[in-house]
Amino acid sequence: MSQLFIKGTTQHVRRLLLVTVALVVALPAFSAGASHMRQSGPSISPPVVLAGDGRTNSVSPNASGNIMVYSDCSSGKCNVSTINLTTKQAQPVTKASYDQFNPATDGTYVVWQDGRNAASSDTTDYTNNFDLYAAGLNDRKEFVVSGGPQLQGRPNVAGNIAVWSDYRDAKSENDPDTGDIYMYDLAARQETQITRLPSAQTRPVTNGKIVVWVDFRNEKDPNGFNGDIYAYDITSKQEFPVATAPDLQTDPAIYGNTIVWQDYRNTKDANDYNADIYGYDLSTRKEFAITTAQGRQATPAIAGNLVAWADYRNEPDQKSGTNSDIYGYDLASKREFPVSLGAGTQNAPTVGGTTVVYESNPDVNAQSAWSINGVTVNGVQGGTIQPLASPAALPGEGSRLFPETGKTMSGIFMNYWDQNGGLAQQGFPISNVIGEISDLNGQPYTVQYFERAVFEYHPENQAPYNVLLSQLGTFQYKKKYPNGAPGQRPSQTNAQLFKETNHWVGGKFLQYWQQHGGLAQQGYPISDEFTEVSELNGQAYLVQYFERAVFEYHPENQPPNDVLLSQLGTFQYRQKYSDK
Repeated sequence: MSQLFIKGTTQHVRRLLLVTVALVVALPAFSAGASHMRQSGPSISPPVVLAGDGRTNSVSPNASGNIMVYSDCSSGKCNVSTINLTTKQAQPVTKASYDQFNPATDGTYVVWQDGRNAASSDTTDYTNNFDLYAAGLNDRKEFVVSGGPQLQGRPNVAGNIAVWSDYRDAKSENDPDTGDIYMYDLAARQETQITRLPSAQTRPVTNGKIVVWVDFRNEKDPNGFNGDIYAYDITSKQEFPVATAPDLQTDPAIYGNTIVWQDYRNTKDANDYNADIYGYDLSTRKEFAITTAQGRQATPAIAGNLVAWADYRNEPDQKSGTNSDIYGYDLASKREFPVSLGAGTQNAPTVGGTTVVYESNPDVNAQSAWSINGVTVNGVQGGTIQPLASPAALPGEGSRLFPETGKTMSGIFMNYWDQNGGLAQQGFPISNVIGEISDLNGQPYTVQYFERAVFEYHPENQAPYNVLLSQLGTFQYKKKYPNGAPGQRPSQTNAQLFKETNHWVGGKFLQYWQQHGGLAQQGYPISDEFTEVSELNGQAYLVQYFERAVFEYHPENQPPNDVLLSQLGTFQYRQKYSDK
């Protein structure tokens, strides 16, 4: 259930309610799809109805990878079901005589707002005793996440961490200054309160490492409406602001290092219904605009480099909020494009892999039933989150299991690993052989992830060039330093200039480059030397970026271990397949 757990004047609340169309059955603002013609940009498949029979409501989709969960209301009560976005097969998670709303999944667990102890189905009453329950998607065994008093709602989950809005301290059914953010470790079965403030905090999301929410601590006027975006680092237990612009920032979503949200900073007054989508890069701590198009842009979702949102630019009457479309944005190419256009309401998008899923209603005013539609978006750089189906079989013989990671190498990947530095150079395998779309050229490859590299199979090339390394250095450098890394200094020790990229390599780094595969293994230098803080261990190292690697200087180690490769494979794999 996409309810509004936020405070404000009647005028401001009315403006936000238009983002989530109020239905008689108290369901969220759901959305619909329609086929359309496109001229450029990513290719968009025709919409497919994933859930809904045209008579009863299927609502509240939430996707991770190729798994989508939703509330199926066909029995008269809303229970939790799942759909495999690849096979389009649906399965119930729960069958209950009470309502279960707002399910969220990370592909391993599903967490939902559970009404077995509630007095009614009203999720806007802070004193109504909705609890949080969860189940593993493998065994479907339910367990309690939070059975606290009064309302627990709006759950989100990633990486064994569930978060929610908690109203156990509410003094009334609409207490404007209540609401805290709680967290639950699904593996350790331990609850933690994150915020303890007299103002409201609500709408949390997480990637398993960072928790993000809407925060009203800076609201000076109890009858006003000034929400900001704040975040909490689970490891360091440190809180920090993300966006504190004027007016309202709301509905955050997070994937990897990117946070996106709906932003009203550009509104002229309380009767202005314009809202935009903004983003924030956690690695650079910089904010950026994603879209400032006319009309209202709302409820963004993100996976990989694909951002999707509900868009009202084609709505003749912004106040009505009944004609919304789905638009998307490629963070890598910085290109905006329509995803699904058509009559009626298309809203509340979520992204699983390359599938954009959304709620659909062709005519809200006619009390039509809500369905859940999906479209496939191909061609977004870095947008494929789940492995492609059926990777090509590798030529060659033999295999080797690594108990350290439980992964197996085989065929020409094993031969390449053995002949090019093995463990010291490539690290342990951290994935099985999978298929995926290249982040640099958008082509599909059969790959395997290692701690320090990603092997790509190129059957179009003759050996030994039928195994190449993904240009992780190039991809990481462009992502972290779009304007070039600060503090670079060309090496002055027996340095060699690479005219192809106009960068110098010298000293220990040149020696390592020459002795460990040179151009084929490391690629050309794409930076000079500079100091960088490792995102894996927080330590500062002298580094130099190459197309396929990052060299780190470790003076504390004896040669030949004083030059090590950054674990780019580990970092990339975690970003693409672990952080949701």
